[in-house]
Amino acid sequence: VMLEHIFADFLWGSSDVGPMFHWIKWSQLCKLYPESGVGVRSLQHVFDAFSLKLWWNFRLRRSLWAEFMHRKYCQGMHPCCSDLSPGQSHTWKRMVHAQGVAEENIRWSLGSGSSSFWHDNWLGAELLCRQVDSFQEHSLADFVVEDRWDLQGLSRVLPSEWVSRVLREAPPTAAEKDEMVWAPTNSGAFTITSAYGIV
Repeated sequence: VMLEHIFADFLWGSSDVGPMFHWIKWSQLCKLYPESGVGVRSLQHVFDAFSLKLWWNFRLRRSLWAEFMHRKYCQGMHPCCSDLSPGQSHTWKRMVHAQGVAEENIRWSLGSGSSSFWHDNWLGAELLCRQVDSFQEHSLADFVVEDRWDLQGLSRVLPSEWVSRVLREAPPTAAEKDEMVWAPTNSGAFTITSAYGIV
């Protein structure tokens, strides 16, 4: 807030008698043109967009930093099950606050079925963990037998309507791992521009 006040003072300028009158609130300037703004990025939106990028890179697990964060804060749990506790780093707290929005926009392209059956959005709909009262951790591959969905296994853990929904999807049978897809972009790759559109 203090920084944005300084930005506004710079924009409107000052005179010998002090700062000039601010004709438009900074929050209004940060709105898009159709909303009577000028499209300036608010610092909060910048912060939130880069927080989404942090979560995306963390979930990709393609860096030493991501592996370190997984080992330090997840300890064998799915990242979405991790919670906040005293003494954790500011970066981790920032990421956990961004988790909900980030996961709503992450999809999974299936390969070998390495994704979490319950916590990863591979159906493109509601997460399966929200459809049942209790469950044990499973990957998608746990419900595939001889390149086919294990109907009995699915029926033991899911309501019938969700079993039908799963059966409409091709089972994962490829050799490569499942891949993360960023839903807001056509390419499936994360971009800051797309993140600005959802924060």
